Amino acid sequence: MKNNYRIETSGMLAVITPLADFTVFFTREIAEDLDRLESEGIRYVLFHLAHVNWMDSLGTGCLLKAAAIAEKHGKKATLVLAGEKVRFSLRQLGLEDRFLYATSVERGRDHYL
Repeated sequence: MKNNYRIETSGMLAVITPLADFTVFFTREIAEDLDRLESEGIRYVLFHLAHVNWMDSLGTGCLLKAAAIAEKHGKKATLVLAGEKVRFSLRQLGLEDRFLYATSVERGRDHYL
């Protein structure tokens, strides 16, 4: 576990759980971890956003990086418990359709079975 987020992997799926708002303070680390995870064979990323009330443009960039990884393998990245402010930001940027949405990690994993 990192200071501001957790990463759990299982097979070709990684679950990333930010433990605070998704901002510049730790997005560089997540972006680096996404590169590492992809090089280790991760194809799909699920972001568990229960603790995220807001994200800045760098947080959005990390979500898009996860989306790009999944899209290489014919799927979309999944956002679990994405709050209304996060969804509003994605909608305003025209990005909401780049992701799948789930109400739990278990349901999010079902997108990749």
